Amino acid sequence: MRIFEGFNRGIITALITPLTRDLEVKIDVLEDLVEFQLKNGVKGFFALGTYGEGIALHPRKRKFFTEALREVLPSSVPLIVNVSTPSLELSLELALHARDVGCSAIASLPPLYYKPDTAGILRFFDHLSKADIPLLVYNNPSKQGYDLPLTVFDALVKAVPAVRGIKDSSGSLERLQLLVRSYSSECFIAAARDSFILQAFLLGADAHICGLCNAFPEIAAVFDRVASGNLHLSAGIKLQLLITTLRDAVKKFNVESPAIVKELLRLRGIDVGVPMPPMRTLEANEVEALKKKILPIIEELQGLLGKNLLSPR
Repeated sequence: MRIFEGFNRGIITALITPLTRDLEVKIDVLEDLVEFQLKNGVKGFFALGTYGEGIALHPRKRKFFTEALREVLPSSVPLIVNVSTPSLELSLELALHARDVGCSAIASLPPLYYKPDTAGILRFFDHLSKADIPLLVYNNPSKQGYDLPLTVFDALVKAVPAVRGIKDSSGSLERLQLLVRSYSSECFIAAARDSFILQAFLLGADAHICGLCNAFPEIAAVFDRVASGNLHLSAGIKLQLLITTLRDAVKKFNVESPAIVKELLRLRGIDVGVPMPPMRTLEANEVEALKKKILPIIEELQGLLGKNLLSPR
């Protein structure tokens, strides 16, 4: 189902939220960050998810960031906003705001803290659908504390017309294959987990929502060419192996992914500030250790992408 006008498969960046040291939204860098993504082949943005620190931000800041982002984005670029909160009423408020400022769709995790049965999940998403904006179910078992089975997604698609697709962060290729096989004709299927971007497109997903693309959006164009048959699959396999190696390297640090990606963006020449507590910035010795680990990987990426990734953009 084409819920985004003109969207023809590709990578959507799970955009980080720039923050000042006073923990306000850092809008002076936003236009530069967005341009960096779009000129390198990214097709759209997923805002205020895990990488965007949405759950950690005050609703005032979430609304402000959504407005600022929509303002700098071309109208043709899809913007999906995560409205997940522990409060259904607050999630609906954020959904209505996203609709009113012209976002393309919203996404929400199933209920947090309290673990409902199927009837409770149906009621939750039905209430959220009052915002009258396309709604993606956001399944992220490691964050919500339980998995959303395919049987429940099937019930949602049948019972809640606003549900137009799913962002699946389960990490299961078998799950993704079943989603594509069963729902691709009627739903927008987006995968997550940067360790299988290539596999997601080979299986037929509409999009991959990518965290590392914040710092390395150039990989989007390569996967576009592989998916369209304009580049040999072996190049895509090599790129995926490098991305997985990079992902494994950064996971060795005892900080959450937004902090790492913000540091990687600084290496690319874009200062997007600090993460929201309880997340922390890397210490100076950790920054040096990070560089030591990733620079050899970046050198390999440069050879594959044909671009100096650490030169002035």
